[in-house]
Amino acid sequence: MGFDPRQRQRVTSNVDALLAENDALRREVRQLRRQVELLRQQRMRKEPVQQRPWQEPTGAPPRVTTAQVDSWGEALGQQTGWNDLRRSGLEALIERLNHNSFHPQLNLHQRLDRLAPGLGSDLHAAVAGPRTKKRCAVLASFALYGVRSSEWLDEDPQRVVTELRQQQQQTRSGRRTRSDQRKTDRQQQGEEEQQAGR
Repeated sequence: MGFDPRQRQRVTSNVDALLAENDALRREVRQLRRQVELLRQQRMRKEPVQQRPWQEPTGAPPRVTTAQVDSWGEALGQQTGWNDLRRSGLEALIERLNHNSFHPQLNLHQRLDRLAPGLGSDLHAAVAGPRTKKRCAVLASFALYGVRSSEWLDEDPQRVVTELRQQQQQTRSGRRTRSDQRKTDRQQQGEEEQQAGR
């Protein structure tokens, strides 16, 4: 099997996919190293690794702090497209993403605790207080990205804002039922159906 110049585009796209996968694996390795270091510190202090499956050991540093949430919110607020986001739309997005998850009966914090014990509880404590647009955006990013959210918020806040805008638009358009549509929308749809029937 030699190199076929006609398949150059396919080779390029495969390389791009491999590079993207490589970056994702690097981030995962960094996170695993942090967790291993935390476990080593706990073992050195002779603390139990976990008291219960859903609870972090006492004395463990929180996974998410109020300072982090505020810092992420500030970074998101400086990105292009931030003004298009609405707090009510972000809250609806969180609800929709939770409803479409594997465990729709759980709220965001409970769902995150199932994925990474203690993460949801720490996030809940970090966003306690008034629900600002920035804090809702951070919560929406955790609803969208799950346990990987902190990486995206740290490394690419512009992408987070862009994807939150897209998701918010999907949520908004998904809520319009036939009875909610304007009369002109219904007339146009009826004309299209008549033309298709011919």
